[in-house]
Order: sequence, then structure tokens, then C-alpha cells
Amino acid sequence: LYFTNLEIREHTVNNNRRIELFLPLMNSIKGLNLFIILCFVLMTSSAFSQINEECLAGLKTGMFMYPGYGSDVTIKRTKKRQIETYNDTKSVIYLKIFWPSAQDYELTFIKAKGTNTGFKKGEKLYVRITTCKNGLYEYECRSNSYGDHHGTIQKIR
Repeated sequence: LYFTNLEIREHTVNNNRRIELFLPLMNSIKGLNLFIILCFVLMTSSAFSQINEECLAGLKTGMFMYPGYGSDVTIKRTKKRQIETYNDTKSVIYLKIFWPSAQDYELTFIKAKGTNTGFKKGEKLYVRITTCKNGLYEYECRSNSYGDHHGTIQKIR
């Protein structure tokens, strides 16, 4: 099949017109997608920022416990260390703590006495506080050894 230059030019112009008809639709779809992504980011960030900063300040140091565990677990937290004592077995876990933000902290396993935790020295646990109310802190935690889990700690002093 052979086409003349005029036929090729007309065909190209017609195709460009068809594409131009869909450009506003494609631009609006891109704009809609961008708007949806922006809304999701804003909702997510506002959900995390709703935690009371004063409540979070009480989380950095003090005495805590995990409510609902069969054995009482006492947590002593200083600015740089966390020591978990399992009262019925006298097991102790030593961790280093680092706060990249007010509601996120990293625990680095140092050592354990009287128990085998499954953690390797230097292994990190990444914790995010999800709610904070009346000295109760709900958290989500991620680690290589145990994966993702959530729980609650309670401030006792």
C-alpha cells in the first residue's frame, strides 16, 4: 500500500486531534490520582499527629509494665536504656533505646540473663506509639526475629 504525502499528513492531523480530545481526561485522571494520594498522606500524617505530645513525654522515662501478661513484667526506662524484668522467672533483658521522634523509638538488644530471647546482639525492634491515654500506651512493633506485633504498656511510676 502506498500513501501520498497529503494522505499521511491528514492521517497524522486526525490522530493528533483524537489524542488532544483525550488529554483533558488523562490530565484530570492524573490530577484525581494526585489528589487521592495527597488526601491519603494528609489523613495518615494527621492521624499520627493527633497523639497528645504531653502524654508522649511521659513515655520516655519511668517504670512501666505490660498489662495482661501471665507473669509481671516490669520495665525500667531511662533516657538511653530499657531493662525488662520478668518477675516470676527473674529473667532480665537489657536494651538500648533511641527516639527518632516523639512517638517512635528503636530498641537495640544488648543482652539477656536467665532467658533465651531469640534476639541477636545489636538486633533492633522498631516501635511506634499508636494511642496514648491515661498512662496507657498502645504500640506497634516490628523486628526481624518476631515480625510485626502490637501491644500495650502501662506507666506505673
